[in-house]
Amino acid sequence: MGISTIGLWLATKRLWKGAEAQARDLTRSADAALISAQAAADAAKIAYAAARPWIQLHVSKAHLYFNEDNQTEVGCQLNYSIKNIGQTPAIELRVVFKPVPVGRGSESDIELELRSLKNLASRNPRVLFPSDKIEEGFSTNFPFPNQADESMLGFKVVVAVLYKAALDGQEYWTPAVLGLQHETPPQDRVHRFYRGMGNVPCLVMRLGDETPQPT
Repeated sequence: MGISTIGLWLATKRLWKGAEAQARDLTRSADAALISAQAAADAAKIAYAAARPWIQLHVSKAHLYFNEDNQTEVGCQLNYSIKNIGQTPAIELRVVFKPVPVGRGSESDIELELRSLKNLASRNPRVLFPSDKIEEGFSTNFPFPNQADESMLGFKVVVAVLYKAALDGQEYWTPAVLGLQHETPPQDRVHRFYRGMGNVPCLVMRLGDETPQPT
């Protein structure tokens, strides 16, 4: 009986070691399969990123216009270029923007104003093919509500290119937040804006710390 017990113990030990080795093999196989699947998913993402459209936005100049006869609005014109540096067409592409009063007494929330661009309607949605570039100027009027303190009023412009990928209809955007400064310094050297001052050509400064990354 003692000999049988020892034999049974040895057989059980061999079975246990075999099961343990098999479990290790299964674990290694599962890990390898997971790594392979992750590598395939990463490769698919890289391939899609390489194939999708990417829209580049550059704003060269801005104009603000404060009509003396209608002080409840501000006109804004942007001169910009857009280019598809991706590999496939961008569809339903539109450029939207908005001037935003800033400075002492202003309650403007730039992040909120930037997000609101996605709800703005725009004329002439278009298709932009790979390597194609458009340069144009576009102007329109915007409401200019009273500010709490307009003695040192400044302006920023929030702008974005909204578009979809022709591959799958996924929507993307290229946003920017722009600081504005008088192209010709005022006589008092104070770069402020006020109602009724007329047309003001502006230098454009891209504010990188406030501009979100494109998607």
